[in-house]
Amino acid sequence: MLAAELPEPRALDARLAYVHRERHHALTRHGIEALASDEDALPVVPFLDPRFLAALARFLGRDGIGGRTAVTTALAGDLLPERLVTRRTKAVFPEAYCNRHARAFVRDWRGAGVDDTLVDVRTLRARLGDGTDIWWLARSAILLQAAWLAQDGVRTAPGRR
Repeated sequence: MLAAELPEPRALDARLAYVHRERHHALTRHGIEALASDEDALPVVPFLDPRFLAALARFLGRDGIGGRTAVTTALAGDLLPERLVTRRTKAVFPEAYCNRHARAFVRDWRGAGVDDTLVDVRTLRARLGDGTDIWWLARSAILLQAAWLAQDGVRTAPGRR
């Protein structure tokens, strides 16, 4: 049986390790690390960092310490506003970085700044459409950040320096 076919563990500490190994999380980590490496930068993304997740798993244990409010309070203490910590709504992260600036970039982007030997620009361009599909923007965020940097002459596509 392939790892991808195994059921997600019920124990919280084991589930954190499982989720960290999922393909889309591994690809996200790899993309962030590659982009940061091109710029000689150190990426810091705690919820993708295996050391942070291992420490969090040890802290939470098998059964956890409660819901999102309890975990956020334990991790952040009084650093965050109470109304943020106790809210009942679910955060939707793509909206944080898929704002009007990202959508405007996508509307005008014609495929420059990416390695077209690795990316089917025509297909990606079609999927991105007018930039209003937040989920396609989110899935392509790292690639689009690299394209945006290349557009402004900050860097070129990998392998094209």
